[in-house]
Amino acid sequence: MSEDIIDLSIGASVKKIKAIPKTLADISQIAKWSIAYFSSVREQMLAPNPVKVAPTLTLSQIAKLCEIDKIKANNTINKNTLNLPSGSDAGGSNIRRFTLAESAEWYEAFMPHRARPKGLLAKLICIGNFKGGVTKTTTTLTLAQGLALRGRKVLVVDLDPQGSLSTLMGMSINPPVPQEATIMPFIYGDEEDLSYAPQPSYWHGIDLIPACGLVAHTEFEIPSQLAHDQTFEFWNVLNKGIAPLRDKYDVILLDTPPALSFLTINALMASDAIVIPVPPNGLDYASSVQFLSLFADFNKSFLKNVPSLKDKKYDFVNVLLTKVENQKQATTVVRDWIIGTYKDLVLPAEISLSSGASTSAAQFKTAYDFSTYSGVNKVYQRTRDECEQFASIIDDQLLDAWLNDGAKDGD
Repeated sequence: MSEDIIDLSIGASVKKIKAIPKTLADISQIAKWSIAYFSSVREQMLAPNPVKVAPTLTLSQIAKLCEIDKIKANNTINKNTLNLPSGSDAGGSNIRRFTLAESAEWYEAFMPHRARPKGLLAKLICIGNFKGGVTKTTTTLTLAQGLALRGRKVLVVDLDPQGSLSTLMGMSINPPVPQEATIMPFIYGDEEDLSYAPQPSYWHGIDLIPACGLVAHTEFEIPSQLAHDQTFEFWNVLNKGIAPLRDKYDVILLDTPPALSFLTINALMASDAIVIPVPPNGLDYASSVQFLSLFADFNKSFLKNVPSLKDKKYDFVNVLLTKVENQKQATTVVRDWIIGTYKDLVLPAEISLSSGASTSAAQFKTAYDFSTYSGVNKVYQRTRDECEQFASIIDDQLLDAWLNDGAKDGD
């Protein structure tokens, strides 16, 4: 009797939803509606500009980047000894603001970090994990922004058919990114390499190879080529395409799809380093373990057929804790699991899940995309500081890797 009563109670409290059949044509119409509505939302978020606009920097921010004090920065402007940009007055506020291009001139003049040694090539970094929602895309862009502020010439490559990185970098889905702008002409064999693909972004120092849904065809095209030619190096496609670009950039960041797909395998095999974003919760931790386990299993079978790959090495492999909620007790427990598992691979930098990070993501922005950190925007300062620490660590590792390469060449 009691079970009957419970059933009646549930039935009375839940609104019944009728099954309404949908055809493929209906799905297409839904897609049109969603694109139109998304475009409207995007325009509201980016208002009053229809495209993303890069932030400006204050003299204090430039001084911090150049690792000089504010007094020296002011003297540099007043005496004009280095003929550097003096910025512009921000609406009569007596605070001078500098474009990213102007800040790059300052950084180049003081150069607190060493430039990429001449004769050495760009380093490829794969941002990967087996699971979606772990901030791979945001990590890719914030790392690109942080490195670009440090004077690095950066190329970001969107390998995810969802095109989230392309959207975050200001590219609209209406009209969609054309297939010709993605990696696909190279994948199909219409282009010899990817030299045609990089395009300037809204951020000085960062170029982009965007993605669209048709990038998913890579998962059919590569095995098709392998079926016709058993000697086809299906793992080496992306590496060959990027090769001509490696002397034009300092860093090439690869944003991968959330699966161990042909594209992800190509990204991992082409890369010199790997960054694995892992939020400290049980499912994301388990997913990271599965990601590495599957990649290791793949490598075992791979090396049997391609013994030469035994010499493949990564300059560094990092685990970055993201979406960290320190107020949650479970965070401490899972963080300990992650550190116990990955040990010194876990970076001392962590990216918190703050209200600022959540809001900026909803606005198609990162913490770097804000020009001021006062008032309501002050919540972004902590997230930016964390991203700065992360970028600084990676930049130091890049320098170590280049120096190691230089030492090998010297031998």
